[in-house]
Amino acid sequence: MTLSRILSAAGDSPVLFEDGRWWSGSELLTAGLALAGRLAGPTAIVARCSKAASVVAAAVCAEAATVNVTYLDPSLDHASLGIRAASGYPRNRCGSDGPADAGWLLEERAAAVSPLVAPLGEPSYSFMSSGSTATPNRIVRSVRATSVDSPRIADAVYQGHDGVVLAAPCFHLYGFSHLVAALGRGLRVWAVTPSASLSVIAAAVDRPEVQVFTGLPFHLDLVLRSSSTGVFSGLSALLSSAGRLSRSVIDQALAAALPLYNIYGSTETGTLAIGDARSVPDPFGYVGQPLPGVEIRLTRSADSDEGPLHIRTDGLAEGIIRDGDYLPGLTVDGWFPTTDIGRMGPKGLWLVGRQAEFLKVAGARVSCARIREVLLRCPGVHDAEVFGVEDKVRGEVPACRVVLEPGTSVGHLHGWCAAELNPIEVPRSIEPVDHIPRSATGKIMRWL
Repeated sequence: MTLSRILSAAGDSPVLFEDGRWWSGSELLTAGLALAGRLAGPTAIVARCSKAASVVAAAVCAEAATVNVTYLDPSLDHASLGIRAASGYPRNRCGSDGPADAGWLLEERAAAVSPLVAPLGEPSYSFMSSGSTATPNRIVRSVRATSVDSPRIADAVYQGHDGVVLAAPCFHLYGFSHLVAALGRGLRVWAVTPSASLSVIAAAVDRPEVQVFTGLPFHLDLVLRSSSTGVFSGLSALLSSAGRLSRSVIDQALAAALPLYNIYGSTETGTLAIGDARSVPDPFGYVGQPLPGVEIRLTRSADSDEGPLHIRTDGLAEGIIRDGDYLPGLTVDGWFPTTDIGRMGPKGLWLVGRQAEFLKVAGARVSCARIREVLLRCPGVHDAEVFGVEDKVRGEVPACRVVLEPGTSVGHLHGWCAAELNPIEVPRSIEPVDHIPRSATGKIMRWL
């Protein structure tokens, strides 16, 4: 079911609470249709909007006008990716017709010239890939693909619930698909910004009609570091995606008997698996069985039970917009090749890491993710990024950047690494920095 039909079925019932007010299905539908009515000719929409209501209205506009809408994180400068409006192109702020936000930046281009208007010949959304391993791409997903993805998410985690607090950004596919899944199943949605404070999250969750929290790894880290697990104690499901949960977060969540679910997916594939951390003895990296309509193929080497993951799903994106051109087709022999490494067991899939997170140090495989885990366990380390640097003898060696709390020295961290890591894992260099750039989903933006 499309988002427009979901909102039409909701009618005047309140469905989305944001910034102190309720939006009904009819109001959100009207806002999107009003925006579609103001488009002048064939138009591709670049939507710089952080509010869930604005994201919904832009999606309705794309469905009604049969165009493509690209969602951008309004806090980032995407000019380096070639995403900008040319001089003289109109800016459109919804005003009284819909949610006021950062506004919609409309790119007016002729259909005969630009493939951005409706690259699939049907309504579509473009979401930016995370940029955690490379420069972000604009991934084109048809409304139909999203309509396949969201119901199976709803079947897995939203069935039988009344309300959800959504802290994942709706301009990212993860937040968007869960917003559509919840609305499609008749839940009321309380939307908070991804950067919401602990007190804001606690106030949103502290409602008898809320049974689900859908957020990001750093939301869990925020709550657990403050020893405020009671914030989530009354929930039926605590959902996290956009990154593998750390072992310490999982251990603390399970020790507090929190109903933790880890979600696996990508902008290209949609949601692939959802794992209940309470269901297996070792939940670190566990993401569960593939959802209906999803096949996961593991390519193992002869001496390992781990290997690269290939995906076949009816929710796969149709293509990529790169340098102004639409490039269709993401599969090789019918399978989408991910950059993820995993292993399969009787109860489903465990993620081991990404191919780019493994270094070849003197012929041995070294995990950047493991090194980062050890760094973050060191008292006084607030954040860390691990990467490889060239070495004439060993080929490459690990190095890191860290955000240190006041009073923590690099020398102390060197000693910690020497005690906690294998010799080939110890970072060659440790660079203190003020911050590590991250996207709205909390992933490190290595392309900056």
